[in-house]
Amino acid sequence: MQELSITRTAEKLAMTQPTVSHALQRLRQQIGDPLLTRSGAGMQPSSKALELHRAIHGPLMDIDLALNPQGGFVPIESERTFSIATTDYVEALLLPPLLKEIESQAPNVKLLLRQLHHKLPLEDLEAGKVDLVIGREKNLLKKFASQPVFEDGFLCAMASHHELAGKKLTMSAFLKQKHLFMRPESMNKSDERKVFADVQEQLKVAAVVQHVLVAMHAVANSNLLAIGPARLLREMAGVYDIYLTEPPVDLPSFKFSLIWNQNRSADQGLEWLRNLIVSTLNTGKDA
Repeated sequence: MQELSITRTAEKLAMTQPTVSHALQRLRQQIGDPLLTRSGAGMQPSSKALELHRAIHGPLMDIDLALNPQGGFVPIESERTFSIATTDYVEALLLPPLLKEIESQAPNVKLLLRQLHHKLPLEDLEAGKVDLVIGREKNLLKKFASQPVFEDGFLCAMASHHELAGKKLTMSAFLKQKHLFMRPESMNKSDERKVFADVQEQLKVAAVVQHVLVAMHAVANSNLLAIGPARLLREMAGVYDIYLTEPPVDLPSFKFSLIWNQNRSADQGLEWLRNLIVSTLNTGKDA
């Protein structure tokens, strides 16, 4: 499942290619499924193979940790793949500096990013299908551990050529403009009402989008206003031709936490990655 190639698997296991082929054939017969089939791009897993892989990935990692408690995690030697569920907003903030650090410390480590929806994937986290979640902490059970990683607020963005750019943004002027409303998939209706309760119904909304990057591209090329997360907007101001200012309405800040399965707290690889994520996000918090 990692290599999607009998040849590379044989090399990794220090076995001959026919031996690996025979082992795969026996596994197919035992499970009653082709599991991996040849295609133009190598071997492709069947739906059954994907289902089995998701189910056994976590337990296999636990077994490996139990059998090698003193072996530790050596970043420079590791070839692990870590899965993280988070939002496109956090991805945009985190990935550039995080990948730079990983390339330096653990060049063979891979990241698998999953889109975070409004419901935290706690079942997948418990089953080992997801290693870490970066999201808004909500009434976690004791089986899950968490650590706050950063807090952010909101800014109002507009194109640099907008008639209000450089001026103090009043509520009256704010409400007269057309808006691009950002509604990320990770934000449910309850969260949305808490944040925008005093202003949302008064806005003249021209479009609703899910992704911050799409929103800023649209704002830079229109006369629309948009409210978005301050930290990311400040970074994007150097990429897009946008002007940022404080919105004329008080909006509550929001916090993101790093969440993991309590049973895997001793996993040194996850501990390394958690520490790297925390230090990466904290380093850029004043950007």
